[in-house]
Amino acid sequence: MLEFWRQVDWFLQSEKHCVLALVMRTSGSTPRKKGAQMVISEDHAMGTIGGGIGERQLIHVCQSLLKSGSIHQSLQLALDGEPAAPGMGICGGLMDLALWVIPADTDLFAQSAAWHAQGKPVTWGLSAERFPFLSKESSVDGLNYPAPPTLLLFGGGHCGRALARITPTMDCHLVVIDDVEACREASNYPPGTSFARDCSELGELSDSTMAILLTRHFKQDVAILSYLSKQSMDFVGMMGSRQRVGHVLEACRQKGVSESFLAGVHAPVGMDIGAETPEEIAISILAQIIAHRHQTS
Repeated sequence: MLEFWRQVDWFLQSEKHCVLALVMRTSGSTPRKKGAQMVISEDHAMGTIGGGIGERQLIHVCQSLLKSGSIHQSLQLALDGEPAAPGMGICGGLMDLALWVIPADTDLFAQSAAWHAQGKPVTWGLSAERFPFLSKESSVDGLNYPAPPTLLLFGGGHCGRALARITPTMDCHLVVIDDVEACREASNYPPGTSFARDCSELGELSDSTMAILLTRHFKQDVAILSYLSKQSMDFVGMMGSRQRVGHVLEACRQKGVSESFLAGVHAPVGMDIGAETPEEIAISILAQIIAHRHQTS
């Protein structure tokens, strides 16, 4: 949600009136679940509730709401493809949405983005005062967005920068660790990126932390893996040829790194798509991280 909130905040600076569409409840099979959002103006839409004819209907309803002068509305999308909505989709589920006209001066998105960028959870308390489409007796308990995972990127070279450019799609807090100052140049990375020179500057890591090793030196890999083996990690991947990977893992064993930790290191990191360029390598790594997150969620 981090990048989405940033985009919405930027869009609101143009003083356009918009509608925030929130998925409040779902039942059955639906493409998105509670918490999915879209922001829709008269000529633009950001975010998605799953695409297709259902999303097209939502956009039409939101644009009509903007013209009506009202400030809120509810909407139910039945994805059953039956006579009332032929072609709507045949997922079979229901999506209940709340639509709210956003004042251009709201700070909701800016505050949410700033909080999330710091690696903190965000909760929208859906009170009747802030969201007038809710009654005071509403059973909706708000929307909770957990703290984004931290991605430790060891190495700010070509592959590191390529991976950093696509991390906004992952909704994570990016930390780049490199002892070369030029490789920590903030202009090469997404807004909100943090930087460190070595592991000693990282502090305590959460169990949702992911790490990718894209370093220049064999000894750096050994030292980093030895450090990470003492942390609670969600994903650890290391780039390198199979020969280099073998040497690094063996050196880690000689230093006493546990076999159970080393068995969980994804190395060489990245799905096998025949990647060669930094951009292709970055995509292969991101694909593997996404697959891992879905398999363990």
